[in-house]
Amino acid sequence: MANIIIHFDIETTDSDAHSGRNGIHELAIIMEMGGTVVYKSNHYMKPLPKCIVNLNSLNAIGANYEDIMAYPDPSIAYNNIRNALERYPLLKGDKWLLSGFNSQAFDLPVLLSWWGSMKFATKDYKSFADWFHFDTLDTRILAANYLRSERHTMPDFKLVTVGKKLLPDVDIDETKAHNALWDASLSMAIYHRINDGV
Repeated sequence: MANIIIHFDIETTDSDAHSGRNGIHELAIIMEMGGTVVYKSNHYMKPLPKCIVNLNSLNAIGANYEDIMAYPDPSIAYNNIRNALERYPLLKGDKWLLSGFNSQAFDLPVLLSWWGSMKFATKDYKSFADWFHFDTLDTRILAANYLRSERHTMPDFKLVTVGKKLLPDVDIDETKAHNALWDASLSMAIYHRINDGV
């Protein structure tokens, strides 16, 4: 099946994507099949015990330690996402494509570490590779190519800046940035503007 995409975003407790100890405290997914959104969710969760909690990283997105440590156990988010994946079975050999802004460099390594830990903790028989392709449709990379002749005129290449450049007809409220579902939704809009012209 073509166009089976999960647009996603995470909010984390640290800025190092490759340490294996960067904790997820918010994870949003938007499941899209054939251009139709079939499921969306935003999960707040307590970081895994092994994870580093960098207060500077939390402050940068307006979060605080007490709040995230009071979030539900991450197994709830994992099981909810697993149930959603089971609800929309794919053809044999198909896997979900993941898409997000800066997802290949940052979100994917952190998600892989979290997924592996949750698979072990919940005794899940399926691995990340059973569900997803490892190469993401990174909207930051897609936009870098699409805007290559204009990028030098842009003040930065953050999600909101790219969104405003590519979606001038959309009212983008940047005060909502760093809400995972809002970020994933904006990344999805960027993806479709680049790939479908809508």
